[in-house]
Amino acid sequence: MYIHPKFTLNKTFLQEYRKKFIASDFTASWQYARSDCNQYFDGLAIVLDQQDNDRLREAVTIGSNPSPQHWIGGTKVNSTGTGTPTKEIL
Repeated sequence: MYIHPKFTLNKTFLQEYRKKFIASDFTASWQYARSDCNQYFDGLAIVLDQQDNDRLREAVTIGSNPSPQHWIGGTKVNSTGTGTPTKEIL
């Protein structure tokens, strides 16, 4: 998982999820972050269930590709949270 350095992480979240997700503090474009994660890890994070989604949203701001929005795994983003960009402005 690539996380922009301006976002802070909840320590409990990191302890519980350290085996599932890795947070990085470097600044890079989405394309570079994806390439780097593919080269050194298993790729960018794929959130597969609501529990992981809820926990991640508590800890970090989750980004996605610009319109049409889709997750790394190929599934479409069905909705965005309050205060997040809408399809009209992406």
